[in-house]
Order: sequence, then structure tokens, then C-alpha cells
Amino acid sequence: MEPEIIAALLTVGGVLITALITYYQFRKEQWQKSVSDSRNHWLNCFRDEFGVLAGYIEFLQSYECQEELEIITEVFPKENEVTIGYNTPINKEEKCSKKLLEALNAKNKLYTRINTNSSTLGNEYNEAYKLLLESIDFSKITEFDLDLFKKLTNLILEKEWQKVKRETKGDI
Repeated sequence: MEPEIIAALLTVGGVLITALITYYQFRKEQWQKSVSDSRNHWLNCFRDEFGVLAGYIEFLQSYECQEELEIITEVFPKENEVTIGYNTPINKEEKCSKKLLEALNAKNKLYTRINTNSSTLGNEYNEAYKLLLESIDFSKITEFDLDLFKKLTNLILEKEWQKVKRETKGDI
């Protein structure tokens, strides 16, 4: 074969190899960005929902708003009648304050966001978090340990943020 043809084939081969490497590198970076963006969205939603629920609990614990507690007693007349608000027989217009509905909604969203597979690295607090969410009884909210709730939330968010940082670096 002629040296010019060999040189041309090597050049074309080098260009193709470079293009493939660049393409796969770009796909990997796009995947990492996509995963990282999704996890950031999850973290932000988790923070928002926690804020709504914790804010409502703190409101009830700090001020013990009698009117609000009366509404809760009407909504949850029997102890443990409703677990975490699923299929709650609530007449939204008559018996619930908007804050209570938002808190129930946030509680349910938090509950469904938590993965209880504790064998996965970073999920070691999730089972305890679900149990804590299930223990929230709005009619006995003054007994709820809000500090423990905040600490567990921070531990979960910290683990998820570490995952985001690893993904961003490419250490997946």
C-alpha cells in the first residue's frame, strides 16, 4: 500500500476514535448531569415538604392554637383511626384548615419519597424516618419529638447531598 493511503487511513481512524471517545464522554457527562439534576430536584422537594410539615407541627406545639386543635380532633376523632392520612374521610370545606391539609399532603409526599431499602448505601436512616412519619398523630402533636424529626431529616438530606457531589465529580 502506498504511504499516502496508509497515512489517510490512520488519520481517518484517529478521527473516528477521537469522535467515539468524545461521544461517550459527552453521554457520560449528560447522564451524570441528568442524575444530579434529578437528585437536586428530589432534595428541594423533600426540603419543601419537610418545611410545611415541620412548620405546622411547630405551630401547633408552640402556640397550641385551640381552634386548630379542635379541627384536628374533629378530623381524627378516634386514636389511630387514620394512618398517615390515606383515605382520610375529610370534608375539606367544613372540617379542615388549609394548613392541616397541606401538612397531611406533605406528610404523605415525604412518606412516599423515602426508599426503605436500607441495604443501599445512604438509606440507613430511611426506615426510622418512615416510622417517625407514621407516628405523627396531629391530635397528640404536643408529644411529638420535632427535634428528632429535624435531625433525621438532616441526616437523610446530608447523605443525598453527598451522592449529588459524587455524581457531579463522576464517582458513580
